[in-house]
Amino acid sequence: VSIYAKYKDLIENQYIATRKVTDYASQLGISSKKLNEICKRESGMTALEVIHERLMVEIKRMLLFSGERIKEIAFTLGFASVSSFNKFIYSKTCKTPTELKNSLSQNYKEKD
Repeated sequence: VSIYAKYKDLIENQYIATRKVTDYASQLGISSKKLNEICKRESGMTALEVIHERLMVEIKRMLLFSGERIKEIAFTLGFASVSSFNKFIYSKTCKTPTELKNSLSQNYKEKD
């Protein structure tokens, strides 16, 4: 199994607990720099971008299907505050969590 595949598995199991590339690199027995090189080669993304991509998948899933309030989703996913959750989503989508939820709902309804 490739290091990249192992990295993706680690993220899948730990992305709520840790979002630090250094944590994953040490578990894989390699440097952060090496992990970044591998991720760039395999996915075109940095190691941190791979973590953020997985996190965004979960955020979108929870916004669309969980029925939880935004505050609950933020804390469930390990954000220190609702503000940091909002900033993270905005940095990735240029939307607030509510706007993202509405746009996802719209897209989901159109596919039905």
